[in-house]
Amino acid sequence: PEHEDREETTMAASADNNLLATALLERDRNDEVLWTWVYPALADGLREVLTRNAEEAGLLAADLAAPTTTFLRIGNVWCYLTSSPVAALESAAGVPDTVAITGVVLTKEFNPEKYLALADRFVREFAAGGDATAVLKLYLKVTLTGGCKGFKSAEYTQRQAFMQGSVKSVVKTLGLETILVYTALLIKKRVAVFCPDPSTLLAFVRTLPQLVLARQDWSILRPWLHLTETELGDLAEARTYVAGFTEPGIENREDLYDLFVNVADGTVRVASQAKDDFGLGKVHKEIATFLLSAADDADLSDQDLLRELATRTKDLKAGLMKLATPDEADADRMIVQAESIKGRKMQPSMQRFLLNLAAAENVLAM
Repeated sequence: PEHEDREETTMAASADNNLLATALLERDRNDEVLWTWVYPALADGLREVLTRNAEEAGLLAADLAAPTTTFLRIGNVWCYLTSSPVAALESAAGVPDTVAITGVVLTKEFNPEKYLALADRFVREFAAGGDATAVLKLYLKVTLTGGCKGFKSAEYTQRQAFMQGSVKSVVKTLGLETILVYTALLIKKRVAVFCPDPSTLLAFVRTLPQLVLARQDWSILRPWLHLTETELGDLAEARTYVAGFTEPGIENREDLYDLFVNVADGTVRVASQAKDDFGLGKVHKEIATFLLSAADDADLSDQDLLRELATRTKDLKAGLMKLATPDEADADRMIVQAESIKGRKMQPSMQRFLLNLAAAENVLAM
């Protein structure tokens, strides 16, 4: 009994409670794409969204030659998809009439490497025997114990997922205008990112929260959306986000963003209604110069850049909190009165920035 208790405790501690659903698609020799199996179910409209993204990312291409992946987020659901041509799999005895298989994993967690690996594990299991029941057993085992043969959740940490991508590459793409993205994230504005290539878009978008790394907040990401009512639904309620698009029409939708980033040509544009929030002061120019210099310095790593940027961000916040006083309703909470900022001798653009920063940090008292 004691052994069983310990085993149950270990299983509970390592269980993957983030899994929501899984599915399999097949492309047969007649070039038809079929949703072979879903467990337990997909929300209304989600199948259509996943099919469209899979097609645009090349996962369902008739000439798929190598394993291909993509991911997205709809509402609070992270969707991970990986496709593999049957010819590239070690064993495909169970699917003699299938050309390619796509594995889908839906979760509550941002961790592309982890869940794409799990989706690939499901693809291989299905290909070997052609039995979705075997995939269901793996899914349930991962849910209960955190792993199955060939996959362990514990090998994929949240920090590893956060630190994928190169912030130096972002700076090299956007140059001095990176400071506008940094400012937008710091004061919690809405950022829309355009890039026609899905894989380039995803790599770029997932890196941006590193600019405000101390927040450890990747929930602001909507890595790849389309201009449809289904996919844009939850943006209307969100105060801040970084949303990726492959459709150039997003640039004309200023109602959806405060800052528009065009990865294709390396430009950044402030929406007309948000111009007053992006006036830059001396401190912004100093950070912008540092970012550009650090990105070009071969002796500085991405980690070095992020460490220095975090220090400068901390100093910014510390300067703001020098104006703070105890909250009358809660003596343990420090707040900044708007009048304390407006009463300081500084440029109007810096006043506006500090008011926005105080609001973003939830310390502003009006």
